[in-house]
Amino acid sequence: MPSSNNHHTPLEKGVGFLQGILCEARKLTHVAYLRRNPLMPELLGVRRVPSQSTLSRFFHAFGGVATNAKCFRMLWNWTMKRLPSRREGYTLDLDSTKLLHEDGNQEGVQSGFTRQGSKPCLHPLLGILAEARIAASFWLRVGNASCASNVISFVHDLLANLPNHIRLHGVRADSGFCVPELLEFLETRRLPYVVVARLQEKIQTLLRSEMKWQPTEVPGMEVAETIYQAAGWKRAWRLILIRHRKDQKGRRMGGKELFVLPTREVWPIFKKLYCMVTA
Repeated sequence: MPSSNNHHTPLEKGVGFLQGILCEARKLTHVAYLRRNPLMPELLGVRRVPSQSTLSRFFHAFGGVATNAKCFRMLWNWTMKRLPSRREGYTLDLDSTKLLHEDGNQEGVQSGFTRQGSKPCLHPLLGILAEARIAASFWLRVGNASCASNVISFVHDLLANLPNHIRLHGVRADSGFCVPELLEFLETRRLPYVVVARLQEKIQTLLRSEMKWQPTEVPGMEVAETIYQAAGWKRAWRLILIRHRKDQKGRRMGGKELFVLPTREVWPIFKKLYCMVTA
């Protein structure tokens, strides 16, 4: 806590920054610009909104993984402990995404592959409790990190720090988490999971092969299943393949192509992209 009589409290700095985000501020100067509004401190319940230099010094203190974890771990735990316990449990969504940074001046920003091509970006890992729409954990990675970099450690850390009353009934993840060691770990925890498979050349051959495809209730979509073992995998997993017919304009109908499921049982709670998966 600063000793100056004119200092800003950490609460004022945090609330001042968040209100800038809610007002679509893109830079700290945009946040500080809101200081000109005399009603803003009263609305936020603080004495005054911090300046750009104050916010810069505040965020400069978060200079390492240990410092960040010490602060945000407490905030995440505080949030998780206030969630109600659900009899049916929570769904954990795991995602490896990209955050674009066009100026490229931030630490960790490197050129990586994005939907817009190779762009300066960060490559974070996210763990979200779907029903509560709350981030259970967040790790920031450099933009040129591989999709599978540190995903196992990330999931281990996330599950180890969940409160006891937060019970998971299933895990959904994108292709960045399609790692055999992680799948085996989830099975040892008896967690049902669905993971998007990586569209490798051998899997593309499976899509073109003579398989028994079954139509679904979704027009233009068919599903099939097989037992598949990729190169480097110690054993095989059940692979669900989904193919889509193209409309008259040549566009593919639907979402993801491939999913990996651990058992033959239907996991009843599928949402969005996963609602197309059947056993």
